[in-house]
Amino acid sequence: MKAMHVKPQSTDWNASAIAKNCVRVLINEDLSIEDLHLKVLGENRQVLLDMKPSTREISICTYTGTPTFVELVTPYGTSVQYVVNSGGDRYPAWDPCLN
Repeated sequence: MKAMHVKPQSTDWNASAIAKNCVRVLINEDLSIEDLHLKVLGENRQVLLDMKPSTREISICTYTGTPTFVELVTPYGTSVQYVVNSGGDRYPAWDPCLN
């Protein structure tokens, strides 16, 4: 097992669209979430949501804007990722039976 670290890297996590205006963020066990903040950003990188996660699997839905980027911020660094399958018509259709 790798030692836990505090500077986020792109290999430590991923973000993907799971429904209309919803994303799932998964953070690997290698990255400490103690001082971590998560920002969900829209198409023009405007902040849609800023939160402190308490778990490594986070599902987030926003009521305004389309989540397009997610940013993990720690006192030691920042990592930004494009939300896989995000943007306008690329989000899967919302189906409450599947989500």
